[in-house]
Amino acid sequence: MFRVLMFAVNAVVPILLLLALGYFLARVGFLSDKFLNNGNSLVFKLLLPMTIFHNVYKVNGIDNFNWALVVFCLAVILFLFFIGIVFARLFVKDPLAKGPFIQCVFRSNFAIIGLPLAEALGGTQGAAMAAILSAFTIPLFNVLAVIVLTVYSGSEKKHSVGKIIRDIITNPLIIAAVGGLLCLLIRSLLPTDASGVPVFTIQNQLPFVFKAITWLHQSSGPLALIIMGGLLDFSQVRSKLNYILWGSVFRIGIAPIIGLTAAIACCNLGVLTCGPGEYGALIALFGSPVAVSSAIMATSMGNDGELARQYVVWTSVGSMASLLLISVSLRLMGLL
Repeated sequence: MFRVLMFAVNAVVPILLLLALGYFLARVGFLSDKFLNNGNSLVFKLLLPMTIFHNVYKVNGIDNFNWALVVFCLAVILFLFFIGIVFARLFVKDPLAKGPFIQCVFRSNFAIIGLPLAEALGGTQGAAMAAILSAFTIPLFNVLAVIVLTVYSGSEKKHSVGKIIRDIITNPLIIAAVGGLLCLLIRSLLPTDASGVPVFTIQNQLPFVFKAITWLHQSSGPLALIIMGGLLDFSQVRSKLNYILWGSVFRIGIAPIIGLTAAIACCNLGVLTCGPGEYGALIALFGSPVAVSSAIMATSMGNDGELARQYVVWTSVGSMASLLLISVSLRLMGLL
């Protein structure tokens, strides 16, 4: 369990350090407001889409998927999404806070923390399962985020279905996710050589393109965190404390309890078959702190970006304890 604790610390502390660096650089005047706003736009429109495309494209293939587990995870995410909507409508009074709160309920940092966490908890099987799940859950995270951030942006006025669909279709993150899935599908249909490798892949036939995509992907996380740190305003914590507390409890407490309890129940009923690898991936999917990109999206789409940034900070801090408790509990139950 010490290994799990150290992994949580090593996974989360670099995030906090980069946030602190951005906060410091902005306070001493090294990062201007114009740089932070333009950087936020760059991350949202280019760097994060490259990360999503890269993560989806890197999935080995769609053969031998555990489709029952994929469907289960998508269903739980949708369930959490609707719980977030209900709770937000009942208890979140600020219209601009509703979108970030709902995102915090259903959207985990699966791409940055979740994938390596799944390997740490479930070994190679956990890493493989997490990679497969990421091809479906990350696009769903982004579709739902665009919907909720569009509906609750600016005011409580009704948005037409056409506008919501248009915003989804034109969102850079959605375009990247769909592009990655299409490439994954096309690659699975291509003939293979004697070693089983498709006759054409971006990575092998266009390595210079793939390398550029990889560089953009690698720069997205650090730059996003530095920019978020620069935009942080801790003077607003007191006024948003109730929202921060409830959103954090949902993300690192209630969400993993719902997801893992439902998985255990489905396994007992014979609906799912899960071993340590699958449970490691599920902990990573449902128990990770809120996605870094959630704050970038909230700011770019006219929601309460400050609240979304506070969620990134406090769910990351709290996850160091919650991930340890979840992992120990499943280990004691003989599931990990």
